[in-house]
Amino acid sequence: MHRILAGMLLGGALGCGGLSPAPTPTPTPMPTATVTPVAATAIPLTPTPTLPATWQEVLPGMALRAMTFDVRPDAPPAEAVLARIDPARYSFRIIYDPDNPSTVSEWQARTQALVIVNAGFFQADFQTAGLLAADGEVFGVSFDQIDAQYYGFGGMFSVTGGRPDLRMLGAAPYQPGEPLDQAVQGLPMLLREGGVPVSFDLPDRTARRTVVSIDAAGAVLLISVPWSMVSLYELRDWLARESELELDAALNLDGGPSSGLILKAGGWSAQYDSWSKVPSVLVIDSDG
Repeated sequence: MHRILAGMLLGGALGCGGLSPAPTPTPTPMPTATVTPVAATAIPLTPTPTLPATWQEVLPGMALRAMTFDVRPDAPPAEAVLARIDPARYSFRIIYDPDNPSTVSEWQARTQALVIVNAGFFQADFQTAGLLAADGEVFGVSFDQIDAQYYGFGGMFSVTGGRPDLRMLGAAPYQPGEPLDQAVQGLPMLLREGGVPVSFDLPDRTARRTVVSIDAAGAVLLISVPWSMVSLYELRDWLARESELELDAALNLDGGPSSGLILKAGGWSAQYDSWSKVPSVLVIDSDG
């Protein structure tokens, strides 16, 4: 059985008959997310360290910020961490090692990446659920080739020839043999081309979240909601209405205990670790 840890399905199992809910796991104690200033120009120390509320360039072509957004009337605003990366200056790679899964912080220590987030969904044995491409080698089965509930909402982030792309698989299915240098699939697609909200039908549950998106200028935005618990509908609606981000497309990656983002660049250190080990990560480093 496949294991979905996005929080959207609370660990639903993927079988021939589709997805069925698994028993609710024992809640994992929420770790303390850290944002550590390590240079004079970094985030000032306060009793509760916070990221800047406007874009802060940490390296040329790479910026970091925090944002809040309203969710349910009975809940406090959700907090998100965003990294914006110019693909002309930085490279994007998928690293996949199901035999040696690690937390996102452990992956960062292994790779020394500037920015790293958890990537795709995976099964109980850490094999990918959905398609991955790592340095041109393809693993798994594309979501649009699986005849089961929910997979029609899947999408794929890919990089070929240094150019990132984000597409909804229902509109542009994966073609076996198509050239992919790097790729990761997720679900659901939150915004399709043009920033249009996607209409999906998924359980209305809340969890931590990881999103990969592309804005109107072609920059890649990695978005983590590392401690707030939000539904996919709340996440989609925020991204659709947040005109400041100018998003062209956005895809939900694995979340829940898998969600994590680490940035160590230009004297800045922002660490929001995953609670569990993951077999794949999206790694961003300087181009060349």
